[in-house]
This record gives sequence, C-alpha cells and structure tokens, in this order.
Amino acid sequence: QGSELTGPGAGGGDWQKSNGELARICVRKTVMKFIFMSSHLLRFLLALALLPGSQGWRGMASSKSLSSRRSDVVCMSARKRREGESEGLQVAKLPKGCARPKLVVFDLDNTLWTPELYQLKRSPKADKDVWLFEGAKGALHELATDEAWKGTKVAIASRTNKVEWAKHLLEKFEAAPGVAVAELAEYKEIFPGSKRKHFQNLKRASGVPFSEMIFFDDSTMNTNEIETMGVLCVFCPRG
Repeated sequence: QGSELTGPGAGGGDWQKSNGELARICVRKTVMKFIFMSSHLLRFLLALALLPGSQGWRGMASSKSLSSRRSDVVCMSARKRREGESEGLQVAKLPKGCARPKLVVFDLDNTLWTPELYQLKRSPKADKDVWLFEGAKGALHELATDEAWKGTKVAIASRTNKVEWAKHLLEKFEAAPGVAVAELAEYKEIFPGSKRKHFQNLKRASGVPFSEMIFFDDSTMNTNEIETMGVLCVFCPRG
C-alpha cells in the first residue's frame, strides 16, 4: 500500500507513449550534435561559394615542393581508397567551376586551434596542450591535398603576443601527412595590434588584392574591421 508500479505492464499506453517521446528526444539530440560538428566545414564551403568569379580564380602554386607533396598525398589517398582503408576525414567538395579565392587567411586562437595561447603558462605541445579543431583539420587537409586548390595560397593573421609559441605549433601541426601547417601557410603575420596592418602586409607580400581574399576569425571586432578593407570575412565563434 502506498507504492506504485512503473514500467511495462503499468500504465500501458502511457508507458509506451513516454518511451516513444524519449526515443524522439535522443534522435533529435544526435542529429543536432551531427549538425554542430559539421557546421564549421559547411560555413567554410558556403563562404567560398559566395565569392565573386565565374570559372574560378586561377594562380600559381605557392611552392614547387608543396605542389609535389600535394600530388604525393593525393596518390596515397587514392591508393588507400582502393585498398578499402578509411582516412578518417570526410570533406565535402565544391561544385566544378566554383569560384575560389587567391588567398585564404586564418586566425589562430579559437579559430584553428584551442585553447587560446594567452591561457597557457608554459610553452605548449601540439595535441597535448593545444588541439586543432576538427573543422580546421578538414579545411587544412583539403587545401594541402586537393589539386583544385593549387592556385590558392594560405596565410595566417594572428594578434597573439605568444609569437614564438604560435610559430612552434605551426611547425608541429600537420595539414596533411608530411606537410606542416607552417609549410602550407606561405605568409604569416603574427604580432599584437590591429589586423589592418596584418592584411596590408599580406597584400604587399602576396600581391593578392583584398577582394580576392577570404578571412576566418572568431572575433567580430576583427571581421568587422577587415571587412571594411574589401575582404570577405567569415565569423567562426567556435572555431
């Protein structure tokens, strides 16, 4: 007396109804998690699709060694697919003839990697103290391996005051097997201050006009400022 039975056989239709609702909630949470994990790469691809141009921007490869290495990685990836091996990263492809920028520029802290370097007390180690975001891994991998991007250069624009730490991590993180992010990113502007100076230096060094650049950053202060220069900016609040 005073107790209440719960579970199958108690409540009948009510129990089935509550379990059906629980199942729907679980499915909805799984779908939302998948959407969240995919949002970084989708944002990257959508921004590129909005760039001006008709048959795509063309340019010279940033370096012969990187171009050759890109070909090697492409061949290795094709061989793995033939042998049934999984590469782990699944990257969506842009449509043929889609316009591509001549310079892709990434911020570092909270855009390519986490945590932000100012939060650390000692020189960080890649994949131990600092990690690349999954979406960043996918974008860097495609830029380093896909021949469709051989006419696009990559750059870094960061305001961190941990300059040497940042350069060290860029040497340690790989965009693709055997290709360090430091090698992929031909231009690096890493110093405190306004990013207008970073982009003025990038334009001067690369010869690429602002209108043919795309910039990824987690700070609206930076994206709003650089947007006024004519650069297409993508706000990445979570990397």
